[in-house]
Amino acid sequence: MKTLLFVLIMAAGLAAQAQVSLNIPSESTYESGKSLCQKTYASLIAHEKGFYVRVPVDYSRPERGMTEVYSYFHRGFDPSKETMIYFTGGPGQTSHWGLFRNPMPYNVLIMEHRGIGCSRPDTRAMFLDPSYYSSENVARDAEVVRQHLMINQWTVYGISYGTVPATMYASLFPQSTRAAILEGVVYDGGLQLWDAPHRRKLVQKMLNSLSPSLMARLESVSDSSRHPRHLDVTSGAHTVDVQRWREKTERASGAIN
Repeated sequence: MKTLLFVLIMAAGLAAQAQVSLNIPSESTYESGKSLCQKTYASLIAHEKGFYVRVPVDYSRPERGMTEVYSYFHRGFDPSKETMIYFTGGPGQTSHWGLFRNPMPYNVLIMEHRGIGCSRPDTRAMFLDPSYYSSENVARDAEVVRQHLMINQWTVYGISYGTVPATMYASLFPQSTRAAILEGVVYDGGLQLWDAPHRRKLVQKMLNSLSPSLMARLESVSDSSRHPRHLDVTSGAHTVDVQRWREKTERASGAIN
């Protein structure tokens, strides 16, 4: 009986997952990002005072035409401050929730990645075209936005998946990058990252690849920040007590929220 119940639960879960994966807009229900946001989220867009910038659909094939990406400044723009562009995580994550709760000492530009939310393309065909999407396209879109705003240099800040286009941006456009901030760095890609059954092993893999000098610097930061860590001197490998580190971080986060 228990086995049957388990099978039924698993079947229901897979059916629900399949239903979600097939939830694709039809030709009649599809809306471009501009149409969607001006109709459904008009009050939100009015509050953000966002703007659209035209960017190439394909940077290697100009004949494919142009599309638009949506951006806005968190708490407005102050010309006396330096500017930072924020690459959101995901991928596929909208950028209209409370990313920054407190005022910042600099301008924060939030660009909604192409194909997402207010940056959805005009046509359903383009929306479903895999070639429309890439982290490099997101990075190049950001450079077009910078040129549109006539900002000489800005700081690049990426979190989680956003560290990928942020790193690409800093590599492609070093002259436009004042500094790069990478938080929750994506080290390995594909299913190994998103569906990894042993994520701690991926963290360990990344740490083991670091040079001894860089690892020593990280250990000094861990000591000064009192992050629990363990150094395996018998094998020569650097290991971090990820579970204890995570529990301590979660407790601190809970106290803040």
